[in-house]
Amino acid sequence: MKHKHEMMNLINQARSKARFDSILRICKLSKKSMKNLSIIIGVAAVIFFSFSLYSKSAQTKYSTIFHQALIEEEKGDVAASMSNLEQIYNAKFAPSGVKALASLRFGGSLLNNGNSAEALKVYTTIAQTRRYDDYIRDLAALLASKIIAIDVTAESEKTKLASDLALIEKFETKSKILRSYISEQKGIFLMKSGDLEKAYQTLSQFAQDKDASPTLKVRAADLVRVISSQGYEIKMGEDEAALAEKE
Repeated sequence: MKHKHEMMNLINQARSKARFDSILRICKLSKKSMKNLSIIIGVAAVIFFSFSLYSKSAQTKYSTIFHQALIEEEKGDVAASMSNLEQIYNAKFAPSGVKALASLRFGGSLLNNGNSAEALKVYTTIAQTRRYDDYIRDLAALLASKIIAIDVTAESEKTKLASDLALIEKFETKSKILRSYISEQKGIFLMKSGDLEKAYQTLSQFAQDKDASPTLKVRAADLVRVISSQGYEIKMGEDEAALAEKE
């Protein structure tokens, strides 16, 4: 019995030591993990505050450049104004808000100076940039569609007509706010390119569109009459009659 009792004491001591060693190991691991975690948190904090400072610095920097561009434009120094706007447009890390406004303004300046091809590129880039909000992208898509519709003629090369129409339809499909206005430009493009049937189909849809604005409906009615005057025989349904017969 004595030997058995001593044996049990030895076993219990061994178990206690094992538990103590396990606790030490856990404490050491926890201490190491906490140390690593504190390092990660420290690095993350440095990155966060650095980014915050950079964001504020960048916002101030590019807002100042944009403001200067407006001042130069007001003074009549178009070249200086466009240079500042272009700088923001080409800046990779400019804040999205000021970059969007500067880019739209830059496109307008190009257009006002007769460079519609470059303006189209700028507006197309804005329309396809996801970092901008829906309205900014839609507005750029509408402006790009207007440029395409203005420049098209029935004598335009077929390949170019197809690519331009595809671009407008891409804008139209992805639009969330100004789709009906982009559709109107598509109708004008089709009409000017000589595809009167598709132009009519596009523009007459506004007669049934309850969400289309009254102004848009009036313009569509005027354009439908122009299509009719160009020799297209309109086959109207009851809902379409009001559009074509509007006084």
